[in-house]
Amino acid sequence: MTPSPPGAAAVEAALRRRCDAVVARWALRDEIVLIGAGGPVSIPGRGDQVYAFRAHSEYFYLTPRDEPGGVLAFDPFDGWTHFVADVTATDRLWTGAHQADGPTRSRLRGWLEGRWGRTVVCLGEPIDEATGD
Repeated sequence: MTPSPPGAAAVEAALRRRCDAVVARWALRDEIVLIGAGGPVSIPGRGDQVYAFRAHSEYFYLTPRDEPGGVLAFDPFDGWTHFVADVTATDRLWTGAHQADGPTRSRLRGWLEGRWGRTVVCLGEPIDEATGD
């Protein structure tokens, strides 16, 4: 088991407070909220080069992850679910990315299908799997 870095408990407590405050402020009944991290932005005229990635501020505030492709989802009946980006062999080769813990983004569509008919609110960067109401 890998020991937690110093201050990890304080960071986790701060994140819980942030998430709890957001949920209290939203006062949702059965609406679903999705917050997209965003993706890499290509540098014009530079082929496959991209700018340094910065996650959308709403996503980063609630997850502290500065990685592309993630979606933070909230369902008032189930709480928070963090869908992390699916990391491919190409990602590992070219960027050194690793697969983060948690359900992957490829499971988001099924998660949404299980909540069909409910209002969806999208924050942060656009999310391909959903359109906000």
